[in-house]
Amino acid sequence: MTNTNLKNKILNQGKRYLVDTGSSLIYSNLVFTPIEMLTTGGNIEQVTETRLKMSVLGLVISRPYGLFRNYWSKKVWSINEKTSNLKRYVADITGNLLYYGGIYTGISLSSGRDLDEIGMALGFASLTTMFTGRPYGMFMDYCRKKAGIEPAMKSKNVVLEEKLND
Repeated sequence: MTNTNLKNKILNQGKRYLVDTGSSLIYSNLVFTPIEMLTTGGNIEQVTETRLKMSVLGLVISRPYGLFRNYWSKKVWSINEKTSNLKRYVADITGNLLYYGGIYTGISLSSGRDLDEIGMALGFASLTTMFTGRPYGMFMDYCRKKAGIEPAMKSKNVVLEEKLND
């Protein structure tokens, strides 16, 4: 591999990291800050501290989620431009729950939380994800498209645009 190829590969991966991580941080902070304010009863300082800590964690886990979402949607759910919106919805919420639920469970267990507490939190997360999982995936794909990166789930409109531009 030449230096130019290596440089291009590093720049390409860096761009993908920035897009997936940036879209995750923007979406999660805009959506989950008000949810935390309403559900936890915490004050703005507590919620801000929690969101900052989650953002630091997001710097590590967001790009791997983007890779997981690519795999989950294409290999497990066989999503393509003809796939129904319902199947896309189910793929996004199940992938989101599986990935982030696993991380949350691991962190909670390592923090000494008991299984009842974890189960309650995961139950609430499941309800929340039913409303936030698909919009998050759509936002990630929108950001990818704007950055010139293939989305995990191509919409019918994207395929039509590609055909019109050919």
